[in-house]
Amino acid sequence: MTDSTDQTYRRTSLLLRSMNVKGKTCLDIGCGEGVTVASLIDSGALLVYGIEQDQDIVSPQMRVDPQFSLMVGDATTMDLPEVDVIYCLDVVTEILAESGWDSLMALIDAMLTHAKDIFLELPSMREDGAWKDALPFGVNNDADLYKALLKPFADSIECSYDAATIEYNDYPRITWRIRTCKSCSTDG
Repeated sequence: MTDSTDQTYRRTSLLLRSMNVKGKTCLDIGCGEGVTVASLIDSGALLVYGIEQDQDIVSPQMRVDPQFSLMVGDATTMDLPEVDVIYCLDVVTEILAESGWDSLMALIDAMLTHAKDIFLELPSMREDGAWKDALPFGVNNDADLYKALLKPFADSIECSYDAATIEYNDYPRITWRIRTCKSCSTDG
């Protein structure tokens, strides 16, 4: 098992402790090989959609699983399916570097309207990379990044909290669980 795969297993295990996915429909943005998808299916998810730009990355076993539906393309430009839970893990830096701030904000807006719960992993501002060039002026630390990403959507969010923190290349990455107002109207 590679370090990256091991980290994904550990993070997914932490997240699944904070939410029961049994009988739910999920979406994994940037599903890669399908590690998170497999964990969701093993935990009882009814159906898991996975978005990946390169279908050859997705393991052959996942591609034939009847509980998995692969959507090939760029998540920032496609229509998202209606689901109970969205997982957007380890892709924010790629989206920022490749598509920019406005595309990431449009994706977050789409996620908020297509799911009840979202798990959004944010990078640490201490991480290096071209993704930082896409940040708006004034984003200088982790708190600034969180506020800049979610404050515009405050009316669509019931609450959010740190669901899991993992070390990623010696930097902490926080995965936020965001309960949307959509979940308020259906959960009672």
